[in-house]
Amino acid sequence: MAAASTTKASQRSRAPFVNLFDLPELMPGAQPSANPAQREEFENRCRQLHRDEEQERLDRLEKAYQQRAAAAPDLTSTSELEAMFPTLDAELVRSIHAEAQTPQDAVDTLLALTLAAEPLEALPTLPPREVGMDDHDKFPALTDAEGWQVANQKLFDRDPEEDLGSAWRDRAKAAQDMPAPKADSAEDGLDF
Repeated sequence: MAAASTTKASQRSRAPFVNLFDLPELMPGAQPSANPAQREEFENRCRQLHRDEEQERLDRLEKAYQQRAAAAPDLTSTSELEAMFPTLDAELVRSIHAEAQTPQDAVDTLLALTLAAEPLEALPTLPPREVGMDDHDKFPALTDAEGWQVANQKLFDRDPEEDLGSAWRDRAKAAQDMPAPKADSAEDGLDF
């Protein structure tokens, strides 16, 4: 019992310990009255903290770069980039794509170059290509083997209980109580 009370008394008499490891300005070497050994320890600790902080920053940047690269759309085709930027030289587009760290970086660089370039003459607009969608000889209706026209499956998948809209009904109900317009054919000069 006497040993247990001495242990408790010694634990209570000890002052709390403060970890100054990450606060170099509170270390004895930071004080103006520090001796050279304390000053050297202080400077070494400051350098170590700086190295650790830089390594953490680089790790965060690397992680962000990997996340950006994973989330970026796959624009690895130089032909796609050449089509996106027709005003830039194709060789320039290829070299920027090859040197960029991510496809998004390449697109950003190409956008900046396009904006900074001198404006070119407006290219003549080509007439719209007429495919002939209304020509039933070019685009006949789809038929099955028996000659019946094939309908869109979505029309059959529709729920028969589904509300198809009520705008026309609402207008009819609103106009129900309105008086009918008077027909004055003689005033308008119309004779029937």
